[in-house]
Amino acid sequence: MRLASRSEIDKALNDGEIVIRTRDGSALEYLDEYRVVLRLERLYSVQGEVDLTRPEDLCANPLDLTSATLAPNTLYLATTREVFTLGTNFVATIHTRSKFARAGFECLISSNFVVPGFGSREPTPLVLELLARLRTRGLSPDGHYFFVLLYRLDQAGETLNQKDYWDRFPLRSELDGLN
Repeated sequence: MRLASRSEIDKALNDGEIVIRTRDGSALEYLDEYRVVLRLERLYSVQGEVDLTRPEDLCANPLDLTSATLAPNTLYLATTREVFTLGTNFVATIHTRSKFARAGFECLISSNFVVPGFGSREPTPLVLELLARLRTRGLSPDGHYFFVLLYRLDQAGETLNQKDYWDRFPLRSELDGLN
């Protein structure tokens, strides 16, 4: 496995090995030679009790992204403006930019790994698990808080992953048709 550079990512995009685009038509952005920017599209506050036998029944309330103030130690979910389809020879990792992580703002609480074949049924946004350790305000849909690193595998997978990752988001019915 090897970290893909901007030129390798652009070539993979042109060759159709991967898809990374925004649903609103804005341009794909890079932080540098390796990091592809993730921008927030929608934000939800998660509230109430969680029943792990029915995690899809999570109570998540939509928030206005630009006016929201995140409360400490509260779980938020967010979808990215960027949607992805990874071929069988690519994986990705999700990261918070360090300058925001040092301020207590994190984009994930669990796995940061995006598997080969992610979004193979249709380009799919990433769902981020946001946590602010301090009251946090000033979010913007154009903010560069998070990024992905793409890696080319030495050997491609033998079969295409056909899972519908988008349906794992608890508010799927509200967001249908946004891809």
